[in-house]
Amino acid sequence: MPNMIQIKAIVKGRVQGVFYRAHTQKQADRLGVKGYVKNLPDGSVEAVFEGDPKSVSQMVKWCHQGPKASFVE
Repeated sequence: MPNMIQIKAIVKGRVQGVFYRAHTQKQADRLGVKGYVKNLPDGSVEAVFEGDPKSVSQMVKWCHQGPKASFVE
């Protein structure tokens, strides 16, 4: 069984009301990454990703950009 890692990220910026969570879930599915994404009361998004180190790293990189309508600080 390959090494698995888990990370928690808080994503800030214009990340609510722009389908950030839905796009994040689709990207995670493509990469075979498990976890969850949820809105926080302060307008940010919390994400927890688990998988092989390379895929989780790609997921974190993707989160820095996000979908087209979002703006990540």
